[in-house]
Amino acid sequence: QLLEQLDSLGKATNQLRGQSESLVTALRGSSSARGEWGEVSLRNLVELAGMSQYCDFSEQVVASDGQRPDMVITLPGGEKIPVDVKVTLTAFLDGMDAETDAERETYFRAHSRKVRERAKDLSRKSYFDQLEGSIDYVVMFMPGEQFLDAAIRYDKNLLVDATRDRVLISTPVTFLALLKTVQLIWRNEAAAKNA
Repeated sequence: QLLEQLDSLGKATNQLRGQSESLVTALRGSSSARGEWGEVSLRNLVELAGMSQYCDFSEQVVASDGQRPDMVITLPGGEKIPVDVKVTLTAFLDGMDAETDAERETYFRAHSRKVRERAKDLSRKSYFDQLEGSIDYVVMFMPGEQFLDAAIRYDKNLLVDATRDRVLISTPVTFLALLKTVQLIWRNEAAAKNA
C-alpha cells in the first residue's frame, strides 16, 4: 500500500510539474496571456474588497484620447483613480531559473529596468489628464509582491521616481489596502447622506 501511495504521489508530482511548465511557457510567450492573468488578479482583488462593478469601478474605460486603463475606481464626488496592469515576467522568470548569482543579478537588473520603463510609459499616457474627474496619479498594478521586490532590490529609487512621475506602483497587498480605503470613503459618504 505504501509503494502504491508513493507511486501515486510521484505521478501527481510529475503531472503538477508539467502543468506548471505549461503555465510558465504561456506566461513567458504571450503578452496577452500575461495581461489577462494580471487583469483577472486585479478583478479578484476588487471583488474581494466588496466593490461592485459599474458602481465602484469600471473596466476598460476609454479615455478622451482613445486609450484604455484596465480599470477606473470611482470615488464619491465623481473622482476617478485609473489603474493599469503591468506584468513584466520574462527577465524575472529567467532570474528565478538562473544557475549562478551573477546570472541571477543580470536578469533581475533587466527586470528592474523593464518595470521602470513600464512606469515611464504609463506616466506618458497621462490618464490623469485624459479621464474626466481623474485624480492626479495612476496606479500601476503588478500582480505579485515578488515582482516589485525583485525590481526595487536593484533599483532603490524606482518607487520614488515613479511617484514623481505620478505613477503609484502597487501590488496585491497595497492595492487591497487602497481598495479598502476607497470602500471606507464610500461607507462614510453613505452615512453622511443618511444623517
